[in-house]
Amino acid sequence: MNVDITRRIKIVFFTHYTELYGANKSLINLIEGLISIYNVEVLLIAPTSGKIIELALQKGINCDQIAFHNEVYFGKSKWSTFCKGIFKFLCNWFIVIKYASKLRDYDIIHSNSSATLIGAYFSYKLRKPHVWHIREFGWEDYKMKYYFGDRYFKYWANKADAVIAISKAIYKKRMAAASVRHKNIIFNGVIFENEIESKFSVEKEIDRLGSKVIFAIVGLISAEKNQIEAIEAFTLLQQYENNAELWIVGAGAEEYIAELKLYIVKKGIVGKIKFIGFVDNISSIYESINCLVMCSKHEALGRVTIEAMGKGITVIGYNNGGTAEIITDNYNGLLYSDGPQHLFEKMRYLFDKPSLIKEMRVNGLKTVKEHFTIERCSIAIFNLYNSIKT
Repeated sequence: MNVDITRRIKIVFFTHYTELYGANKSLINLIEGLISIYNVEVLLIAPTSGKIIELALQKGINCDQIAFHNEVYFGKSKWSTFCKGIFKFLCNWFIVIKYASKLRDYDIIHSNSSATLIGAYFSYKLRKPHVWHIREFGWEDYKMKYYFGDRYFKYWANKADAVIAISKAIYKKRMAAASVRHKNIIFNGVIFENEIESKFSVEKEIDRLGSKVIFAIVGLISAEKNQIEAIEAFTLLQQYENNAELWIVGAGAEEYIAELKLYIVKKGIVGKIKFIGFVDNISSIYESINCLVMCSKHEALGRVTIEAMGKGITVIGYNNGGTAEIITDNYNGLLYSDGPQHLFEKMRYLFDKPSLIKEMRVNGLKTVKEHFTIERCSIAIFNLYNSIKT
């Protein structure tokens, strides 16, 4: 029968982790939009306590913790990984049997990532509709693999009632061949429409930081996010423009961070590059910088790209994946494709072409308002719920 949307719809969301990086921030925004627009009833389930639970509770979102396992690993395969997979599979099904009655009254199960299969298991056990958000390439962006291989994931994905890709690139890579009835591309909503900086404020505040130009690369620090390319390009920039800084914002792999710091020391630009660490209030970063650089070569969409554009910040991004779907070169941002030399050339635009930068910032605001608001995302996903049959 159809999901009854004449009454208050009840949705269970599963998140695969508890930190406040892009996937979980987008999930919180989606929940906020669904509650504010449609007054849905929500239960957010995480595998353990953490920052997303703390934030959700602050926002009045109903939460719970169930100690399920993500059936993925990162890096090269070993025999021990298969054994771990068997163990986690059995644990997850024990959890499904134990907690199924707790979720019986909910209408839809929504999994927030392809990194976890627990939502698919609950859906199968309870015969409830399952919506699966695909937010990552897998191997290309996180070196992620499934314990039982891609075919195992595809088997469960094809049982879903609907699958959502956050970009055309993700759809093409992960969903194009899927046999799911409802396959959708729905961009993340990252900001409420009334929070987008106005055209007037961008024009008024365009030079608010004076002569110093601050670049920033924001997000998980890892080889896949390619912070080294930003540093290499910034090193070239220092030969021409000495009144600039580069901020590396986020946390990540200690070995990779050590490599970055060693490179900076060798190039003699220690004072010009700052490691800011993880920042809960990312708006404080956007209020302090002139330009965001996005160097990931396989970005599923690029939440920070949209956030920055919505705050009137210039963005320079690598011309691939979701980044290329957000940025139109020389219209609402800048794209580069040929390594640090090309990125350096784009960085110089901030010094050499201020009128173009000002125009791109205004166009960036327009892009966010037209495609990436929380309202647009929430409405599209609620309409998808409406179309699902049990």
